[in-house]
Amino acid sequence: LPALNQRELELKYQFARNQVREEQERVTARYLEARAEEEMATLKALPGESDAQRKARACQMVRRACEHSQLTADFRLQHVGGEMVTVADLLARPDHWHNERFADPIEPDYRDDGRIAVALLANPLRPVVYSHAHGGRWFELLRQSRTVQLGRGDLARNADECAEILASTGTVFLRGDEIVQLDGTRLRPLTEHELRYCLAHLANFRTRSDKRGWIPADPPLQLARMILDVRWSGRLQEVRAVLTVPTVLPDGRVIDEPGYDADTALLYVADGVDLPRVPREPGVAEVLDAAAFLYRPFRMFPFVDGISRAVLLSALLTAVVRAGLRTAPGFIFSAPSAGSGKTLLAQCVAALASVDPPAACPPWRDPAEAGKALLAHLREAP
Repeated sequence: LPALNQRELELKYQFARNQVREEQERVTARYLEARAEEEMATLKALPGESDAQRKARACQMVRRACEHSQLTADFRLQHVGGEMVTVADLLARPDHWHNERFADPIEPDYRDDGRIAVALLANPLRPVVYSHAHGGRWFELLRQSRTVQLGRGDLARNADECAEILASTGTVFLRGDEIVQLDGTRLRPLTEHELRYCLAHLANFRTRSDKRGWIPADPPLQLARMILDVRWSGRLQEVRAVLTVPTVLPDGRVIDEPGYDADTALLYVADGVDLPRVPREPGVAEVLDAAAFLYRPFRMFPFVDGISRAVLLSALLTAVVRAGLRTAPGFIFSAPSAGSGKTLLAQCVAALASVDPPAACPPWRDPAEAGKALLAHLREAP
């Protein structure tokens, strides 16, 4: 091949993709048609739903799997033993189906390997199926869709229904006066349109037509605005913070199981990291070994004295228990010269408490700007 710059390579790639786009679209359409026909055999009809509407819903279910890697509750997976299992079945019995092997969700006959995919259901907040086919792909498992029937005078009832649907996901919470959604390991406030998008994926919205009966509809903007403006305390679980590592509470209780802790409103997201369990009653030797192990990565930092090392240990311990405390001290690392490792030391402390990299920002001269910047960082932080 001739030597090409990045722009020339991109143009050649684009040309090659355009050459096969029509054929790709035809193959995709044939696949969606055939797979939708298969799924129609077991897909239950919604109230007032015609066969054409049910087929369109089956086609949408398959398209979501192909284009968005999302497997809805009615999507069927082929178990290595030959049994067809729906996503709803997997989510209903996670202990039974965790680590079980399946064929590829999109291409079940891929390499004639009925165990190329695995169900990972240990984390109730993020159940997934991982398939090794085609270089590897993660599939998100979605729970059973509800049907919301829209009608005049039913706005409050529809809002109540949607609040229950959002609460059932285990990923939508109330933080202060905001409705937030778990995005990875962070809580993201939902806007009107993001809420509509979320609801459209969680429920089947239908409106009444005089000629055609109940027909598919989009979540109304007015409904989304009402949900965001009403404080759903008691309906949506309130969350104080997201943990990505286990923590110890002031009463000695250990949170090391992924999920929501109702007593503290803390949400522990393991994020695929397999951490060792914390002993409930450690002995003196175990505590001393743990302290030595904790300090080992920091032994080469040029601390001035033992007090400085004690401050570091305090910062490390505070980092992992901070979410369970009403107030916690702040820590400052200073040095007489540049390049001594202050920033690295602070990053190491933060890394112990979270799988996400810590936010870094320059010092501020204006206190008002400092307040705005800190608030922005805190809103983005778990």
